Amino acid sequence: MTDRFNPFALFRAHFSALKDYRKTKGLDVGALVILGAVPLAAALAMYQWGVIRNPSAWFTGITLLATGLIALFVYLADLRLRLAERARGFPTGDRLLRDHLDETGVHALVGAYLGVLTSAVLVVEMNIRDKLDGLMAALPTWSSVYALLLVLMLIPRLHFAFEKSSEALDKG
Repeated sequence: MTDRFNPFALFRAHFSALKDYRKTKGLDVGALVILGAVPLAAALAMYQWGVIRNPSAWFTGITLLATGLIALFVYLADLRLRLAERARGFPTGDRLLRDHLDETGVHALVGAYLGVLTSAVLVVEMNIRDKLDGLMAALPTWSSVYALLLVLMLIPRLHFAFEKSSEALDKG
């Protein structure tokens, strides 16, 4: 029963999706460094010097972000189903686009998952103190910055997928 709450498969898919789609390339080291270093640096800065004076605004923003990412995943899943139906007639034609949509969907789900966890952490923290500092400020900072970086990473991927899926759907 606890397997339903186990996020390890989701995060494993997220990190495997950070590989370059070309066969000769390995992990996207630049993306891994950015996704690791920037949230950690922001969290350390908040731990040392930062104060979240209005955690309810942060809660609202990250909850809206998580909701938007879930809606994005639903759209991507629908688009992916259309391409899968089309693949029956053209088994290899849109393979790269389907893989690209799968990876983009995984990143969107990880961002939504982090947004939901951040919302839960903020609800607990807001009921303990009015303003958050130290570790209480660092935790939501790390997960929020990571989720925001995923959104920045998704935007060019979504543009690519939009262009290619428009071409593919126009053909079919």
